[in-house]
Amino acid sequence: MSRISVAAAIIVGSLPSAIHAQDNKPEVFVQLGHSGEVRSLAYSPDGRLALSGSEDYTLKLWEVSSGREIRTFKGHTGTVSSVAFSPDGSRVLSGSYDHSLKLWEVSSGREIRTFRGHSGEVRSLAYSPDGRYVLSGDFDGIINLWEVSSGREIRTFQGHTSWVFSVAFSPDGRYALSGRGVTLKLWDISPWTMPEEVPQLVVTLRSTSDEPPPPLAKATPPPRPAKKQTAKADRTPPTIRITAPAITRGVKKVQREKTVLVQGRASDASGIFEVLVNGQKAQLETDGSFQAEVALKVGDNRISVKATDRRGNAASTAFTVTRRPAVVADTTPPSIEITYPVITRGMKPRPESSIIVEGKATDPSGIAQVLVDGKEAHVMANGDFWAKVELEAGENRIVVEATDRHKNAAFTAFTVFRETGAAAAPPVVATRPRQQEEFQFGQYHALLIAVEDYNDRSINDLDYPIQDAERLRAVLLEQYTFKRENIHFLKNPTRRDILKQLGELRGLDEGDNLLIYYAGHDYWDEQAEQGYWLPRDARQDDDTDWISNSDIKDRIRSIATRHTLLISDAWFSGGIFKTREAFIKPDISIQKVYEMPSRKALTSGNLKTVPDKSVFVDYLVKRLKQNREPYLYSEKLYVNMRDAVTNNSPNNQTPLFGVINGAGDEGGDFIFVRKR
Repeated sequence: MSRISVAAAIIVGSLPSAIHAQDNKPEVFVQLGHSGEVRSLAYSPDGRLALSGSEDYTLKLWEVSSGREIRTFKGHTGTVSSVAFSPDGSRVLSGSYDHSLKLWEVSSGREIRTFRGHSGEVRSLAYSPDGRYVLSGDFDGIINLWEVSSGREIRTFQGHTSWVFSVAFSPDGRYALSGRGVTLKLWDISPWTMPEEVPQLVVTLRSTSDEPPPPLAKATPPPRPAKKQTAKADRTPPTIRITAPAITRGVKKVQREKTVLVQGRASDASGIFEVLVNGQKAQLETDGSFQAEVALKVGDNRISVKATDRRGNAASTAFTVTRRPAVVADTTPPSIEITYPVITRGMKPRPESSIIVEGKATDPSGIAQVLVDGKEAHVMANGDFWAKVELEAGENRIVVEATDRHKNAAFTAFTVFRETGAAAAPPVVATRPRQQEEFQFGQYHALLIAVEDYNDRSINDLDYPIQDAERLRAVLLEQYTFKRENIHFLKNPTRRDILKQLGELRGLDEGDNLLIYYAGHDYWDEQAEQGYWLPRDARQDDDTDWISNSDIKDRIRSIATRHTLLISDAWFSGGIFKTREAFIKPDISIQKVYEMPSRKALTSGNLKTVPDKSVFVDYLVKRLKQNREPYLYSEKLYVNMRDAVTNNSPNNQTPLFGVINGAGDEGGDFIFVRKR
């Protein structure tokens, strides 16, 4: 940090970044100031203020009487080589190695404008006596004349071969003086207000002669140039080579340390002025070698290196260093959730000789293995697993073990009871004509849609739709001919998710069977006589993302399956849903019923508000589990559960069953086929 000492008469800038104010007296006091070497100084016209420019790219304004720093002017990107006050003291001007001049307001520190036009580093500047014009000289030997009010470059003239270290106006503003080395040049600039004129060199003064300078007689002007002439500037940027860390093009450097040492070398014929690493000055040697230590955060760290040569040309390069977090031993076991069977107190005995156990194992490192009763389960990429377990009569203790990729293991266990006695006897197989036994059914597919969490806070969330859908999925897999890969489960989907999945079902074969299940909020529009399903992104005050029953009917009509059954634990509009009194089909062959296409719907009822805890789903799953017949018509399923739902519903909920109008029903029925 530089020191400031202030008295009253003379201000001297020194290379060690200090400013001293003296009048042949000892220093009055010392004040901390610039972080770089001081390169330029100026007094205000009234002598009360001092201005300093530094290699730290800033200007500072000081109160001379106290040495107090008033403010800092920031905006340059190179050393501030020259500073000056305007004649009235209200503004200050600065010149920089970044090839620009900047005009500032003293009272506020506001940057008023930037003067651009130099191709070399600005080394000197001066105000005209009336404050209307500015002179500036640069590294290439070019002198520019500027209009302060507009920042317009009025004239460019040259005569020096390199750095113009100093410029000045004559008291009457007619002449300009420039200096470089042992040479001074005097210019007649009186005709600058006339666009066709150029500044005229009056005389060159050299200190090598003891003779007095000739009188200021106006020299014969040189031929007028066709266009502005400027010295050919060095615009070649330096080269940068990174030697550490070792970086391969397109490959990140990966490490665990908190810092990285960046080393390299910058080269240029004019020499290297400075190197910045992530905006901070690097340690720079005379041969262009540099180094800087950079702190790293966990993750990707972009490191930039910028080198500037002595002519102000700059080059940049960048690379990425990735810091990995410190390795911490993972001793946390995975978590296990059993989704089927639903574990409750007082579980009722089961008649089946086997059961499908389903669940989900999760761990940040991933799941390596799941064992159910010592046998390896099928495990999906997301941790979902399932396994078939054979049941003995009486109590069956089932143990589930999940192991993560770091070999941490977790266990859970539950008990399943299998009925004993007559209930455990082999299932009764119905007598069927031979041709029916040989009849082949198509593939069975299911789309299960469950919405319980809503984005709109004005729509109440539900507690059971996903759990209910999982119960239905389990019984379809365990007891009926639905394959796991043919069941699509949408949990809390958006409108787009639902319609997209319905669209993908158009690829099913004509001989296939499709079950569509929905559980979630619904809405009945009395005026339009239209029902709606509400997906996760539905909003109460905007029906744009609602799904109308008409939309669903159109999607079902476009799916070319032989049989489609819609089971909706929500409202389904009577306008497209033709209900009827159910009846048991006469004793006709299964083949005849199956061959006739059907589009049926089974819904939870005509209530505008259906309870969250669904009695409808309870009896739907229960009747499917209790069924012992090899073939179960959807219509018979409805008959078996209708009265039970109505009698046990707190609001007399009555299920409905019927044909989906205009969707392609030809009198057949969806048939649930039990596994043999």
